[in-house]
Amino acid sequence: ITISANADLSTTFNVDSTVSDNTMYLIFYNQDKCERDVGYIVDAIVSDLATNSQEATLMAGNAYWRGASSISNEFIAQLPDTLSAIDYAKRLALQIIKSDTTPPIGDPALLEPRDIFFKSDGTSVYILGGIGPKVYQYTCSPAWTTSGLKYVGSFDLSDREITPQGMYIGNNGTKLYIIGTGSSESTADGRIVVEYNVTAWDITTAAYLRQKDLGIAGPGFVDNPSGIAFKPDGSVMYVLGSSDGKVYSYNITPGSEWNVTASTYSNSFTITEDNLPTGMTFNGDGTRLYVTGSTNDVVMDYKLTTPYDITTAVFMESLNVSNREEEITGVQLRIDGTGNSGKKMYIIGLDSDSIIEYTLLSAFDITSAEHTSTTPVGYYSTPYQSAETQKFVATITSVDSSNNYF
Repeated sequence: ITISANADLSTTFNVDSTVSDNTMYLIFYNQDKCERDVGYIVDAIVSDLATNSQEATLMAGNAYWRGASSISNEFIAQLPDTLSAIDYAKRLALQIIKSDTTPPIGDPALLEPRDIFFKSDGTSVYILGGIGPKVYQYTCSPAWTTSGLKYVGSFDLSDREITPQGMYIGNNGTKLYIIGTGSSESTADGRIVVEYNVTAWDITTAAYLRQKDLGIAGPGFVDNPSGIAFKPDGSVMYVLGSSDGKVYSYNITPGSEWNVTASTYSNSFTITEDNLPTGMTFNGDGTRLYVTGSTNDVVMDYKLTTPYDITTAVFMESLNVSNREEEITGVQLRIDGTGNSGKKMYIIGLDSDSIIEYTLLSAFDITSAEHTSTTPVGYYSTPYQSAETQKFVATITSVDSSNNYF
């Protein structure tokens, strides 16, 4: 998609005429579905920003499902893709107009924080950036405290995965695993787990080793993988699927622990408490599994009667975090074998672009959580406050075939 630098914005924006003409104000594109969908929404946003309005954006969102005779039927079968395109374009627009200052810490390229992971002693924290994409490393001083982070460095993932969704660091910090949906190296529509070797806990030294396709039809097929975890001895890999709401378990051949290509699908269980699970982590002994849900903005707690056997998982309770984060993507707990293990929880998401730290008054009990701090790490985490620099934010609305507004 090419944006013209000298576009004419004087013409009235109209859904049917612009679509039928196959051109928009600023964007010229072919009828490839993805390019067309994103281009259509972006052009409506640009029109509204130029005229200090939101009419075109609202018209664009609603037109996918109502009132635009030339496109409404065509898009009905594309609800998930269309909503994804609208949401992505909305986030890009908000990122551009909310702020153009660097964050308090870190690399200013950190966009869309997707997951969070801590070094076993709490002296380092790692953030997965979805746009870029990279893994970012910070030091924590004191340990397990996120309010005083110092940026260390990053590792670029784009040669293997361009839309990462989750990460895990294992085998005493010598293995990095990235899961996502956008690998050009995959034969399974980009749904892969990528394994890297790492000099213990130094993310800048990561080197590609191998990968496993998860999108091949059959047992263990995962549509839109969004989270990954391992049993501490590397004998079992767990993958979270956001589309079907399942956690999948893969046994790894004895003697080949931590090798993703030696994994074989074992079983799964379905999460019914939220329609869009986005991240997960275990407690220290595998008797608890914590899953983030973006639909209801919650952290969910499941009890496993048999440690690390997900088929024994039973829902216990949830914590709503919408007052701090409305697009939660990842969660981690303090797990270090000390008396303070389980007394800290950390979440991250796309709305705040921040690490949000909680103290758990009762170890591993998320309902006892009290907010401790919020530490911005994303480039657009701190908007301008002065009236002179406030910019108009377009609102994007879409309606599906069941009249649900998004």
